[in-house]
Amino acid sequence: MNEELRQRLGSLWILGIMGRSNEEKLAATREALDLAQASGDLDAIFDAKLYHAGSTIVAGYADQAMPLFAWCLAHFEQDPQRFQKERDSLLRQFKRTLQKADEFPQLSLEQIESMRTQMGEMLRQGGYSLRTLYYTKMTFGMAIGDRAAAAAAYERYADLAPDDMGDCATCELNNELDYLIFQGDFEQALQVGGPILRGEQTCAQVPHYTFGYVLRPLALLGRHEEADDYQSRGYELIRSSTGFLSALPHHLAYLSHRGQFDAALQIFENHLPEALDSRQLRGKHHFYLATQLMLTRLAEERPTVTFRPPQHFPLYQPSGEYAVADLIAWLESETAPLAEQFNQRNGNQYFTHELVDRLNY
Repeated sequence: MNEELRQRLGSLWILGIMGRSNEEKLAATREALDLAQASGDLDAIFDAKLYHAGSTIVAGYADQAMPLFAWCLAHFEQDPQRFQKERDSLLRQFKRTLQKADEFPQLSLEQIESMRTQMGEMLRQGGYSLRTLYYTKMTFGMAIGDRAAAAAAYERYADLAPDDMGDCATCELNNELDYLIFQGDFEQALQVGGPILRGEQTCAQVPHYTFGYVLRPLALLGRHEEADDYQSRGYELIRSSTGFLSALPHHLAYLSHRGQFDAALQIFENHLPEALDSRQLRGKHHFYLATQLMLTRLAEERPTVTFRPPQHFPLYQPSGEYAVADLIAWLESETAPLAEQFNQRNGNQYFTHELVDRLNY
């Protein structure tokens, strides 16, 4: 790699980390990848694909990251000595990929377990513990509604000391809070998450997710004034960004719980374009399901609503007026087949039973 290319790629990769928005970061790493591929330099292409895979995941396009990561992993396995200096970067991307595996029901449990086995071997070769592997198993178990698997992984994860391959301490604390909520230990979750909730620990995506996670626990504990504050502050953090589709159902469900249907409709309108275009199927499903449940409640009060969806919305009307029943029917036509795909892959009925209860309280 010549010095001019190295410097240009370095500048773009810095922008890919420090950019003001996910879109700016994504554009920077995409340009870097184009430059690297045009150069024909294999080492530059390897680095550029890894960086771009990372930014696509952050921006909410994990499906685009999968082939990029697979290419890097295959080349590392073919010539591990050549790419040895990138092993840790590859491992971190392996972790991010596994953290998003639950989004895609076309990935079987067997395929995901095979990926875990491969990552575990790479961790051992790199001198790391399996703590990060159990961390990804914990979050996966939560995403598919498998309490036993999540609990077993959490126990192994909690027994091991942090190392350089883990998430940042704030992200890990955020997921520990989410785990306790998933298991129904609301009071303990709010206590554990105190440093985040008090603003003592933050990072690029925390408390963006955290403020949504705590809404249902606080509501069910009767602490609505706190929940109202977290809902308002939490949505403000994510309203203008892509990549937070899976955070929005918590806000939709809470606003529905509070009877604040106009605010919930505004969230649906604001983020419907991202949902329509998203290929992260779990996030899409949860967003649609939370909206469907909210509208089902709203239908008891009014038969029509007015909002401004994008023109490629299948029910688009220039007038902006929609029958609530028609919207519910369309949303159900989207959520039902997705739920069936996920249930079949996950080996349970979480997407059609317990998840509905979690978003309809």
